[in-house]
Amino acid sequence: MDNITESGERLEFAKVCVEMDSSIEFKEEFELEMSSGEIALVKVEYAWKSFICAWCKTFGHAQRNCHLAPKEIGQLLPKKPTSPHV
Repeated sequence: MDNITESGERLEFAKVCVEMDSSIEFKEEFELEMSSGEIALVKVEYAWKSFICAWCKTFGHAQRNCHLAPKEIGQLLPKKPTSPHV
């Protein structure tokens, strides 16, 4: 959490760094229990999202670039439509 958020000087939004499992989807919101016991619904916005490989579940590359995926993986990806010849 950044210093301004931690000190309570800015309460409209918070900047946080979150460690997450690459096999789960990015959350759009979550519940947070306040010190008063009240539950707040927190909406999440991401400044940037990394690629997650569907094959090896690792951040940083797409499935088509995965060195662990079978060589045939390119054949499993949808091909771009070609325009009809005139």
